[in-house]
Amino acid sequence: MNSTDSFTELHGVPALLCAAFGPSLAGEAAAVEVAGEALGLGAELVAVPLTRVGPGLFDPGTGLAARLVATFTAYRLHLVFVGDFTLPTLARPAMREFVARANRGDEVWFVGSHRELAERLGLRRRLGPGPGW
Repeated sequence: MNSTDSFTELHGVPALLCAAFGPSLAGEAAAVEVAGEALGLGAELVAVPLTRVGPGLFDPGTGLAARLVATFTAYRLHLVFVGDFTLPTLARPAMREFVARANRGDEVWFVGSHRELAERLGLRRRLGPGPGW
């Protein structure tokens, strides 16, 4: 685990909160390493700041978003991207649709802040878990 990453519980969900600065998660090996660390800690959710994945996340041509999602969901981990993604997604209709579709589900979310993540988890807890929780 990156020395500034943290493990916590948000509304009953064990979560690994990746620090804003640290090794890039743009590569599959790094994503698998973080997934392994999360599982070792007992996390069910991994929150990744956009600063750790870079601008390639918003370019459908790179396949980065799909690879990251596939890696974390293969380990049955919920993946949350944290940061301001409004401008990059507004510029690309395919990415805008991907974000909207992801946010309707339970496996992958895009949120603006850790506070928004906590609010969504709190709402999910009050309404009852979705199919993936």
